[in-house]
Amino acid sequence: MKKSFSFFSTASLFFLFILPANVTAAVQNYDSHASIEFRSGSEFPGIVDPEKPDPNHPVYPEDPTNPNGPEQGTKGPLSIDFASSFDFGNHEISNKDQSYFARPQTYKGKDGNVTPNYVQITDDRGTGGGWVLKIKQKGQFTATEKVEYETLDGAEILLTHPKLESNSIEQRKPVPVDNIRLDPNGAESIIVAAQNGTGMGTWADHWGEIRETTETDSHRRTQVVSINDGVILEIPGTTPKSAVTYRTELVWTIADIPET
Repeated sequence: MKKSFSFFSTASLFFLFILPANVTAAVQNYDSHASIEFRSGSEFPGIVDPEKPDPNHPVYPEDPTNPNGPEQGTKGPLSIDFASSFDFGNHEISNKDQSYFARPQTYKGKDGNVTPNYVQITDDRGTGGGWVLKIKQKGQFTATEKVEYETLDGAEILLTHPKLESNSIEQRKPVPVDNIRLDPNGAESIIVAAQNGTGMGTWADHWGEIRETTETDSHRRTQVVSINDGVILEIPGTTPKSAVTYRTELVWTIADIPET
């Protein structure tokens, strides 16, 4: 049996093949959107390694002056998360001018791992408004028990060779102050200044490097110890000393008003 095609089928095929080559199907577009909103941070950011800051891998510093650990960080989106306490070791009384170096910062759960002493700041306000970090010493080193020589007259703490680290981009880096000499009478010293558009995120400011040196302790034992060479306590040889522990308090302050 022969197959046949209708006129309309043949005509449809004819017109299909003779359409101009430059004719295309109509294209129409429709736009939608994606969005995300942020607000000032309120969650504690955690404490980071000052030499390799990574908020995804927090560390847990120890406090050589407090067996219960360091103080908690301040609250709010602009915060001081941590500041080292300085331990200048155990030494034999000397009548010479002496410079004593702080012991490095130690950590829980990291046997033998130490870093320079440091302070950590976080700015999660989301404004880029700048801030300033200051420190003051609340009085001279004072004996922790009743003794003849109650204060270390003339003693001064120096913070030298600062290095600021962060996982934020370099263009937003604040400016650390070099060669800070603390005033035992309580005058404030600027540690770091973040001008407008800088200082966002988490920043760790540490001083100097870790190195080894030989010391003689108060029991006349000579030993090799690790020290932080950027945190120094200078005591004149003319300052009388008693065979006790001396302490002072350091107060760190952060404010959202940049200073120049």
